[in-house]
Amino acid sequence: MPLDNRIIVAAAGSGKTTSIVEDACGAPDCHSALITYTRNNTSEIRDKTYTRMGFIPENITISTWYAFLLCHFLRPYQNCLYQRRISQLCFIEGRSPVGPKASDTNRYYFWKPGHIYSDKASNFACRIIEETKGRHCAASSKYSSTFTSTKVRISGHTTSNY
Repeated sequence: MPLDNRIIVAAAGSGKTTSIVEDACGAPDCHSALITYTRNNTSEIRDKTYTRMGFIPENITISTWYAFLLCHFLRPYQNCLYQRRISQLCFIEGRSPVGPKASDTNRYYFWKPGHIYSDKASNFACRIIEETKGRHCAASSKYSSTFTSTKVRISGHTTSNY
């Protein structure tokens, strides 16, 4: 499996998902995270992995973007910025309310206690990484490779994608 980032730009149905599954399955000594925005694509990735391997290997994590954020960035280290448990994402149409400053954590990031706005979750994760100076980033220490099936924006930066 290549160690360098790659970007594959291709039309729907051209094999992008198959490519990331093949790369992850072909590297049994690496921990890989296969991340996507939709539950449907998560199911597709899971099905392709199962078809290829006959099981989902322990070294492969298949997740939606928001579940990955909650599990590896938000919940484990949220206490450096927010004391209540983040219990769920608040999905809204359009943008969350504009007004409170980001320094007002409770009002800027949260609809109500424990309910973080989906459009601000990535930015909140970046604030956690900045606050902890990245020392406690679960994802960076656990995964050798992270694959995304769509472009993922985290605080204004677009990751490499498949």
